[in-house]
Amino acid sequence: MRKDKKTNLAKQLRMAERMLRTKNHNKAIEQLKDMVSKYPNWLSPYFMLSNALHKNGETEEALEILLEATHFEPFSLVLKKHIINLYLEYGNRESARELLEEIFLLFPQDEWIKTATEKLQSPFVTETMAKLYEKQGYIDDARKIFEKLGH
Repeated sequence: MRKDKKTNLAKQLRMAERMLRTKNHNKAIEQLKDMVSKYPNWLSPYFMLSNALHKNGETEEALEILLEATHFEPFSLVLKKHIINLYLEYGNRESARELLEEIFLLFPQDEWIKTATEKLQSPFVTETMAKLYEKQGYIDDARKIFEKLGH
């Protein structure tokens, strides 16, 4: 019986995927919301629903769906990365920065996290900014920027 249930869930997910491919977004979103409510511990429908909402221009709701999923999967790095990307797209740099700091403690070796953290901490990492610092006498700051740029 358990295997039949898993097969049925996979079938429902594939059907939602087909609906999304055929541009039947509203029907797919409806089905995915139903799956999320019935099976709250299964991450795949959350991701698919969030992506469908995002493509539909509903970025805030797409973000809310992923935040809801963190209650069931608080340590999922993939989930946290998706949330950070949506925060950044939605213009919420502070929430993205806070979440990055949180997951950096859990995954300090992850290159994506390191890069994203650096970008959020240093919005002016350009050669022009380094030269400006240099001209103003901030040699150490200029050197740090040049190092980040690989010069």
